[in-house]
Amino acid sequence: MNIVEYLQSEKTRNSIVELIWSNRVQYHIFENVDKMRSAAAHSYNYFISQCVHNNQYISFTDLAIRHIKSIYDDLFRTIARLNLRSSIAEVEKIVIDHRAKLIAELKLCVQADDYKIQHALCSEYSGDFQWQILRLDEQKLIEPILDVGCGEKNHLVKQLRLAGYVDVFGVDQYANSDRSIICGNWLDLKFKKGTFGAIIAHMSFSNHFARQIFLGSAKQSIYAQKYHEILESLKEGGRFMYTPALEKIESDVDLNRFDIKYYSNTCDRNLDTVHVVKV
Repeated sequence: MNIVEYLQSEKTRNSIVELIWSNRVQYHIFENVDKMRSAAAHSYNYFISQCVHNNQYISFTDLAIRHIKSIYDDLFRTIARLNLRSSIAEVEKIVIDHRAKLIAELKLCVQADDYKIQHALCSEYSGDFQWQILRLDEQKLIEPILDVGCGEKNHLVKQLRLAGYVDVFGVDQYANSDRSIICGNWLDLKFKKGTFGAIIAHMSFSNHFARQIFLGSAKQSIYAQKYHEILESLKEGGRFMYTPALEKIESDVDLNRFDIKYYSNTCDRNLDTVHVVKV
């Protein structure tokens, strides 16, 4: 069952209605704006996690992210007005309207091929595992550092800070109370020239890019442009570190300006870790 089918199912609707109905008397806490925003952000992140764990290739634009956050803000403003006199029919209408808005956003963002995927699952890897697979112990990184697709728990960002790095940032679709974590889509992020000392993308940017190449999608040109924009955003001596490898795009890199290093992880060279260093 894909995420749209899940949202459309009667079983899902009934469970959400029952949850809100049985807890309606407690929603007076949402009269506190901070608590309301926290609850909306928590529910937004749960929705994103359900999407991503159902299919890691679902990617929301910055505009869609703002819309979905607004949908959850509206939901909690609405249920905050519920009380013991509210009928279950009122709750059901709230849920139906809420889910209809979410489904509309999903249909705008999900590629046709995404509906065919039933088990494209995603996992957040530990900071230690990413540290090893990306060979981060083999060189001193230049700051600032950006983790592209850092995940809800931003494990690698935390690991880098523990290692003594200070200017460390992340970007992902999840909302985060850490102000150094950008809630957004990396394709919409503007990478300014000469900005970063290191950009890291473990099983994120290049994984999505590889899929667009495999599908023969028109979006691969967008990823190619972003790839070169990322390289141009590096400082001298800075590096773009990622896995899996992208032989097709790496063959277009100007070797007079960039040095490419490969680190083998398995017998499949497509799964190599790659460091592209600006010389």
